Amino acid sequence: MNDAMRVVAALALGAAASGAGAAGLDGESRMICAATQAVVCQSAGDCVTGAPDAVNLPVFWHVDPKAKVVKSRTAERGERTSDVTTVETEGGFLVLQGSDEGFGWSLTVNSASGAMLMSGGQDVGYLVFGECTTP
Repeated sequence: MNDAMRVVAALALGAAASGAGAAGLDGESRMICAATQAVVCQSAGDCVTGAPDAVNLPVFWHVDPKAKVVKSRTAERGERTSDVTTVETEGGFLVLQGSDEGFGWSLTVNSASGAMLMSGGQDVGYLVFGECTTP
């Protein structure tokens, strides 16, 4: 197992073990998600791990599953709005999927703990770990 995969596995286990309160994470209420760690990998296998803002990813996402929209902001790109194409709840997880300028993404939230994982990519792969809660 390479170092990037070890980091991903450790972060996933840490997010799954989190005990954040998560009332309303069922697809019916608006959420705010805070990213805490990101892994960005090039197709050649070169990966960078760090804080989301260090790799120009948003730290906070405002998610409205009913309106099917996600809003975020970065210093480089400013405010962005992305349409959600799919909202599903299954097995205690809320899953949202969408695309933005050819960039496909998926956001999975543990409805009980609030732990979240965002993945996506186009020419570069992204994994973002964090927590979601209702505002």
